[in-house]
Amino acid sequence: MSVSIDIRYDGKQFPLEFENKQQLESTTVRELKELCEKVTGVHDLKLSAFGVLMKHEDGPLKQYHIRPGCFIVMKKLKKTQQQTEEESKLIQHLDDIQKKIETLTPQVRHYEKSVHAYHQLPEKTYKEKKKHIYMGAYLSEQLMHVLFDLDGILCGQRVHARELRKERVKEAQQLLDKVDEIKSIVKHIQVIDEPTE
Repeated sequence: MSVSIDIRYDGKQFPLEFENKQQLESTTVRELKELCEKVTGVHDLKLSAFGVLMKHEDGPLKQYHIRPGCFIVMKKLKKTQQQTEEESKLIQHLDDIQKKIETLTPQVRHYEKSVHAYHQLPEKTYKEKKKHIYMGAYLSEQLMHVLFDLDGILCGQRVHARELRKERVKEAQQLLDKVDEIKSIVKHIQVIDEPTE
């Protein structure tokens, strides 16, 4: 039997449903915040229950005596000027990385089309194959650099920056997977003048 609690924010109530009491009590504060963000569209928030700030992110709701029918008060965190500036720098860095991804995307598409055209040739030379091997290695290296850059970005509790970083990682990884797939095709193409070792 499903149970629910109410989130109160800015004079409004937002009901949150859970499959049962056990799921409700085992949900962590962090998970509840993520649910609140999805339901309300508000980021950078804090929660309190029975007048107590819920600050232990990984603690279960049971720790705060949350039961079916309870209400939780949600408030938006006020950012300091320093926090705002730090997040702006992170987002600018992520925007710069996005530009790199946008530059590499058409190159990957061109690489795919070029390999497809090469694969259709009745006679294929090792010289052309080598060009495609080098292009694949170049694109892989560039995309790995992008992923390394993203890996070095620490977003902390900055939800917007964290979501942007997640999107960039997904985009770059998809491109890298595509390049690896094309490289595998190139590797197995038979040529008329394969050099002997």
